[in-house]
Amino acid sequence: MGGTFDPPHLGHLIVAEQARVALDLKKVIFIPAGNPVFKKDQYVTPAHDRLRMCEMATDSNPAFEVSNMEIARGGDTYSVDTLRELCTTYTRGVEFWTIVGSDVFSEMQKWYKADEIAKMSHIAVLVRPTTDVEALKERKDLSMFQAEYIPVTQVDISSTDIRQRVKDNKTIRYLVTERVRQYIKNHHLYQGSH
Repeated sequence: MGGTFDPPHLGHLIVAEQARVALDLKKVIFIPAGNPVFKKDQYVTPAHDRLRMCEMATDSNPAFEVSNMEIARGGDTYSVDTLRELCTTYTRGVEFWTIVGSDVFSEMQKWYKADEIAKMSHIAVLVRPTTDVEALKERKDLSMFQAEYIPVTQVDISSTDIRQRVKDNKTIRYLVTERVRQYIKNHHLYQGSH
């Protein structure tokens, strides 16, 4: 499960756990993006802070793991490079699932080397009650992917909203884990313009 995780919130944890259970996954690896190519025009919190918050957010679930592979690799972050690295790290017989929201999946054919991603990984598509799954299944440009549609609880929490709430001096308690909330507070994240 990749993402900017700026910051990681309870919505990320809820859908990751629901996907893990639905697909009977041994573990979910959270991989914070190093230099996200889709956010080059935006300020992104330094990678070491996002990595540390991911570690704090996931530490209570033994089936969750955090990897710094995209951060350590440096340069632009592409999922195909991450999957290549995972394929060389893990032994044969391991099946990979890339966990994405339905909104992301609808654009996944535009990802760098999408055809190679489709060969290396199944796609777990997180669907909310409002998602038109049949429309996604009918799209020929997405047919290269081995997609499994996972119904998840609709949780209306966003990292963008959390950052704005902190900037506006509003509470974020119960939107993030307590350790992440304390980290944001202690490191003065999201408090001003960048």
